[in-house]
Amino acid sequence: MKIFVQLSLVTTFYVAFSLQQSCSIQSNKDIALPDLAERNGQRLENCCNICRDTPQCQGYAWNDYRGGTCWLKAGTGPIVQKNGVSVGTLGGNGGSEADCWWSGCQPRNWGQRGCFPADKWRQSRSESCDGGDKYFCCATGGQTNPTPGGQGLVSYDQFSNAVVSNGYPRPSQAVYDAYIQGLPRGSISSKEEAAMALAQFLHESAGLTAKREFRCISNGCPGEYATPGCDASGKFYYGRGYIQLTWCNNYRAASRDLLGNDSLVADPDQVASNENLAWNTAFWFWKVNVHGQAGVSNGFFGATTKAINGFLECNGNNGVARQRFVIYGKVRAAFGLNGPGDERGCYN
Repeated sequence: MKIFVQLSLVTTFYVAFSLQQSCSIQSNKDIALPDLAERNGQRLENCCNICRDTPQCQGYAWNDYRGGTCWLKAGTGPIVQKNGVSVGTLGGNGGSEADCWWSGCQPRNWGQRGCFPADKWRQSRSESCDGGDKYFCCATGGQTNPTPGGQGLVSYDQFSNAVVSNGYPRPSQAVYDAYIQGLPRGSISSKEEAAMALAQFLHESAGLTAKREFRCISNGCPGEYATPGCDASGKFYYGRGYIQLTWCNNYRAASRDLLGNDSLVADPDQVASNENLAWNTAFWFWKVNVHGQAGVSNGFFGATTKAINGFLECNGNNGVARQRFVIYGKVRAAFGLNGPGDERGCYN
């Protein structure tokens, strides 16, 4: 009996030690994927077993936030450089930055899915998994890859020509990929509404060249967009992304809808620095404030302008609203849609 107990203790210790040591750790690295979950008040060495016990978790990042936080991930890559962060992956998989890799199973209720960041990784194929999909991601510049979301609705050439015909620089394939994956997040399923949205985003972002409000870049426009009780200390909620998202309440609502947390409140500049979030926040705004407005489903472009900035543009001073419609006409032509579109809904 004594021998059995000793052997059991040795076996238990060996199994526990093996589990504890089965994650590969890298310092000053991060996994560039949305967070599956977070666990605060943890040491780095605890994250491996926490990840192992969490469904769909395949890797994690750890930093000293809130006494040490395990940021659980549904995949193992891509691995990116980030000081002060350590990365662990189950099974000793170091998340190699090879040309291609499989993501983990990404739940279908995630606001952001696919291969990230979009300017470095593109989806080659996907497979269904328990409650979601996993993606085979390849480095940009490699094989030609299909894109998720609104694939087939608008081609790259149509998208690119829509931007260029309005006098703006030709967008990259990565920008197109992020636009396409975002369309469903705006509840957009028709080519006409996709054209209306792009026209508005082109106007708001100076042809996809401005993801930060110009006049606020240098100092953040302190006090101008302040919302007591919402703002994080030292953060400014001026216009960012392709819709120029403003005010903390909007950042918080978008963050909870898209990411399931308040990370855009804590770090609002992600809306400008992350290409997918620049699009996804724009499409989130479209879904919440534009898509369901009267006239939009009928193709009334003016109704979208009224929903976005009607107070300033649809009550007498119509010059800017008319310019939006000019942009829309060129987008329609590039998309292969007949005619200039329906101007109604704002000033007529």
